[in-house]
Amino acid sequence: MVAAIRTNMRRDMRSFDPIHRWRGTAHRVLLRNPYADIGLTCLDSRAAVWIGERIYRDYRIRCEWSNVSGPARRWLASIAPNFDAAAERLGFAPIHQPVDQPWLQAA
Repeated sequence: MVAAIRTNMRRDMRSFDPIHRWRGTAHRVLLRNPYADIGLTCLDSRAAVWIGERIYRDYRIRCEWSNVSGPARRWLASIAPNFDAAAERLGFAPIHQPVDQPWLQAA
């Protein structure tokens, strides 16, 4: 499943590179670009593929010194249809934020 997500998402959204990271304990980050992460969350025998603005420490520090978050959110809104289509081709219902809002855990 992980390989299929990485391969198919990269085919449709070429700015993403493979990465091995976690958001909390449940959200695996599979791909990353300068603005966003694409990941996989498995909860209660269900899997969801998601896209969300990057949240790791260095990115949040950059957001404090410059307006990175605004352009990131505009970019995410512009590519949402591409992400939805790619997720549906993989058989997933697309989710635009990790399902249990892990950014609350990271803060």
